[in-house]
Amino acid sequence: MMLRRLTLHVRRLSTATQSLRLSNGQSIHFHRSTPPESVIKAPTLVFFHGLGASHQSFKYIAARLANTYPIIAFDMPGSGDSPASAAGSEYNAHTVDQALMDAIENMCEATTPRVYVGHSLGGHAALRITSNHLKKYNGQTVQGLVLLATAALKPYRVMQPFVSIPPQITGLIPTPFMAKVFHKIGFSDQHADIEYKNGVMRLVTTDWQVLRDAADTIAMKKLQCLCISAKDDPFLYFKYWDELCHAVGNDQDIKIISYDHGAHNIPKTRQFACSWVEQSMRLSNGQLIHFHRLTPPDIYITNCRLGVGNEYTAHTVDRALMEAIESICEDSTPRVYVGHSLGGYAALRITANHLKNMTTKLSKGCVTGNYSFKAGTMSCSDLYRTHQYSQL
Repeated sequence: MMLRRLTLHVRRLSTATQSLRLSNGQSIHFHRSTPPESVIKAPTLVFFHGLGASHQSFKYIAARLANTYPIIAFDMPGSGDSPASAAGSEYNAHTVDQALMDAIENMCEATTPRVYVGHSLGGHAALRITSNHLKKYNGQTVQGLVLLATAALKPYRVMQPFVSIPPQITGLIPTPFMAKVFHKIGFSDQHADIEYKNGVMRLVTTDWQVLRDAADTIAMKKLQCLCISAKDDPFLYFKYWDELCHAVGNDQDIKIISYDHGAHNIPKTRQFACSWVEQSMRLSNGQLIHFHRLTPPDIYITNCRLGVGNEYTAHTVDRALMEAIESICEDSTPRVYVGHSLGGYAALRITANHLKNMTTKLSKGCVTGNYSFKAGTMSCSDLYRTHQYSQL
């Protein structure tokens, strides 16, 4: 027990947060970072963690995005460095939301564009606050919602033993016992016991109709939503998760991504942090193509059929890439095309195409690499594309 307390103390010293005094006189803690002024127009990403967690849930994501996006990652009232008293004299889901909105309004201008990101139970806060601010501010302020393995619009089976107990009774359950229950079902033991009890209080005081109304508001406003989970999540009830994803928007407004691995704490994995900055877009052929803007590729999810339509050839690959480039870049955007190995052929062809077809000389350069053939290192798709390119 002493070693655990020492570990928690050292961990907090090494990840010091900032604090803000709220209108109720209490303080809330958070991590905040601001990128260089040259990219300050990017929307602010506001993160809400789940039960038995802190702003540290998003440390890998924040590290990846700190040079591009302003970031605010809260220690929710009753978690991390934020005391439960930050929510006021009565601790419940509503007062926690009120404290968070108070903090956001103190830290952001009314016109500051933002995207709310919620993990697990923090997704409930993200839903409610997004809905509230969509109604309060103009349409340009809230620019998106990201739900990471979020608790659904009705309790999962794992929640049933807790939500069936009245809040007054929940408050009487010994804190160490409640923490042991969560450790037993797979939650981390790296947080103070009281944080688990506070999380349960947020859960049992949730108004599920308010959540459903929030989802309806988000869908009605046609907000862009990204829903991310892992297939090996032991806590997510996927039927309810799918219902939540489709409750916040139609197929044009939502994007659902499912990773093979990551479990419930998917934002804590380096794999997810790398792929977080991966963007996706829909081509005119109705398929998705994926690209990276901020990091080198760590995960590839554009397969050989997905981005190019029914016929997979060198030409259709180039055509899909050129359509994506034209959607991502303005006509006047200067660019340098960089191709490695077999990708150098695509760079050559696309550079030549754009030099001929654009009215101004926008392609500032083309860098290609050499391609060497080694037995056993090429896929069938690579071989077929090589055959197509041999006609160059």
